[in-house]
Amino acid sequence: MIRASKICKSFGGRQILDNLDYSIERGEIHAWKGSNGCGKTTLARLLAGLETPDSGTITRSDPSLKVLIAQQDFVLWPTLSVRQNLNLVAPEKDWQPFVKQLSFSELLKQRSGHLSHGQKQLVCLARTLSLQPDLLILDEAISHLDKEKRHQFFNTLKNLREKHAVAFIWINHFDENSANLQSDSWVLEQNQLYPSHLVYPKNNPS
Repeated sequence: MIRASKICKSFGGRQILDNLDYSIERGEIHAWKGSNGCGKTTLARLLAGLETPDSGTITRSDPSLKVLIAQQDFVLWPTLSVRQNLNLVAPEKDWQPFVKQLSFSELLKQRSGHLSHGQKQLVCLARTLSLQPDLLILDEAISHLDKEKRHQFFNTLKNLREKHAVAFIWINHFDENSANLQSDSWVLEQNQLYPSHLVYPKNNPS
């Protein structure tokens, strides 16, 4: 579906990614782990087309492939209602199923500025899902959700995977989230992304 080959990226003279190879196919779920600042978000933005690599190539199996990122930040108009915020990006028929699955219909008339962090995160997640991505990258995207809402969200992702072969990349620091999604785990270190079962990368002399 999407493949990164020999990707290099640096900022301010600091090498973030170096000769990195990575690929993900339809219906796959990957979990990326790594220390803060190791390049997880940078790689996500490259795959989504929001950044360009210094060198290397990113290819998609279909030019119309839609790659979206759901982040921890809340990008909502505070003076508009939840319904109005959702309508800004998609028709009601596209977002209403996710509102029901995530159980927050009672919030539709409330102003977004009056919501809790967890409620705002639910709205942002439903809005992103309504855009019907082929690959959704979740960058610390459920950090404010309680256990019940996380469970509902996991079920929503599983349904999308089963019915539409949507692929997901999960970026987080919580092992239980990855386990719930039955994901393949990857670790970003030394400017490279490795399957987590490779404890010591091949180019690591130790």
